[in-house]
Amino acid sequence: SLRALVAPPRPQRPGKLDRRTFFSAVAVAGATAAIPAAPEVAAAADAAVPPAGEAATDALFALAGIVRVETIEELFDAGELLVSQPLPAGDRVAIISNAGGLGVVAADACEAAHLAVPQFSHELAERLTALGAVAAANPVDMGSTMAAEAMEAVGTAIAASAEVDAVLVVDAPVAGGDPVAIAHGVDRLAAHGLPVVGCLLGEELTARRLG
Repeated sequence: SLRALVAPPRPQRPGKLDRRTFFSAVAVAGATAAIPAAPEVAAAADAAVPPAGEAATDALFALAGIVRVETIEELFDAGELLVSQPLPAGDRVAIISNAGGLGVVAADACEAAHLAVPQFSHELAERLTALGAVAAANPVDMGSTMAAEAMEAVGTAIAASAEVDAVLVVDAPVAGGDPVAIAHGVDRLAAHGLPVVGCLLGEELTARRLG
């Protein structure tokens, strides 16, 4: 599943979910789905939800391939990802960024979602360095001047290595940077068979430029 998109479980209002009907419908659909978590409720109502019931719901979600998200925005993001890219074969994620600190933050977020951020083999690390990586461990730091072509070359080498199951590209806006080119590069990188997610900070500006 795409656990990078899964938020921590939140209690649901008692009596609001007919589990048998709901999961039967999901099984008939035969597809991975994304649903928003229930909104925050009063402490008394939260306490009234039996912990075992929540655990059972989470277990059924996992069996049914359901991704639980926190917000409507995340719901649409998860839905777009699920319909446009293949599911990862495992939990290993490669991170490519133009800022070392952001790469570390992304790695922490992956690990918090029970995703692995494995160190690359010596051979792959040498290959990435030759392609322009400033730091070739996972996360890969391409430096603040990361060009779309270099990012694609590094991502392609990672995808061909069979050392990871998904790729996350994190791009922070910098002077002289070209987020539109990075966005197009992420799209092309997704053609290599692995699920690829682009996290473009300042994405509203990028979207206006793309539009």
